[in-house]
Amino acid sequence: MVPRRGLAQVDGVDVVTMPGSNHLFIPGDGKPGPAEYMIPGHVDVRVVEKLCSFLLSAREGPTPDE
Repeated sequence: MVPRRGLAQVDGVDVVTMPGSNHLFIPGDGKPGPAEYMIPGHVDVRVVEKLCSFLLSAREGPTPDE
């Protein structure tokens, strides 16, 4: 994956993939396409958990002035 390769040497960057979720973070399978926008769904709970974990850990890290 190109973004992962390009960001591999950047400090503080963690590229995360969620297998089984599409680019809308909604569970999907098969070939992606415009029809996905018409399928109702909810953001994958794994995405919400990962984002919450990231945001909470950022609060505990150094401030921009450090």
